Amino acid sequence: MVAPAPKSKLLPIALGGMAVVLLAAGAFVYWGIHRGKTAAPAPAQVAVQTPPTPPPVTTPVESPTPPPVTTAAQTPPPVSATPVVPKKPVIRKPKPAVTPAPSEPVPEPPPAQPAPVAVTPIPQPSPPTPSPEDIAKAEAAKLAKIPRIVQVVCNYGMKEATFVFSSGTQTLFEETLKGKKIKGGFLGIKGSYQGTFSHTITVPAGAPEVSVRVLAKDGATDLTKAIKMPAPGGFVPTLSVEVDSDHLSLNWKGSAAAK
Repeated sequence: MVAPAPKSKLLPIALGGMAVVLLAAGAFVYWGIHRGKTAAPAPAQVAVQTPPTPPPVTTPVESPTPPPVTTAAQTPPPVSATPVVPKKPVIRKPKPAVTPAPSEPVPEPPPAQPAPVAVTPIPQPSPPTPSPEDIAKAEAAKLAKIPRIVQVVCNYGMKEATFVFSSGTQTLFEETLKGKKIKGGFLGIKGSYQGTFSHTITVPAGAPEVSVRVLAKDGATDLTKAIKMPAPGGFVPTLSVEVDSDHLSLNWKGSAAAK
């Protein structure tokens, strides 16, 4: 005769089935309450099934341990809205080893220099002061290289004559002039002629003298005379000329002319 399975192993199965039924009924009631409050929820009828009696087993078989029961009403864990970003590990670079700079060698002080010997400068002889004569000669040498301006003032007692002023072979001025008749003598029968003129001439630089020639138109008078140029200076010399039919004189104003 085969002995029946012990009740102690069927009891957990029965309890698990009842727990599943109760959980299903509770879920149905929760859904009905939220659907509407107007209609009264129908009473939940829970049918409790009695587990059937297992048939007789020839050999006792050990049933495995039932897996853990999962309930439908189990709520999932809350999900965070902000995703969690895993933090990157901070990699710290190793600091390079600092090699201390070699200390600079202390320069040795230079050897003591001998004190400079003071040299007394030799006084240079001052140039000699030029004398007034030397200064005048130097100025005359400068002016000798510059053309000279000469003012000519001429008085003549001729009816008509040609006046020629020259220096060497260069003619400086030439012009024919007429004198004005002046009455004289008994009843004015005997008379003479008188004229004057003033002119500026330019004498070349370095010219030693100036020559004057007076030639009457009728050929009765032909006079020529030269005069030495005065020393150069800061003034315009004036040459005074006096001439008539048989006489010609040249003078620098304020000085006696060479005859």
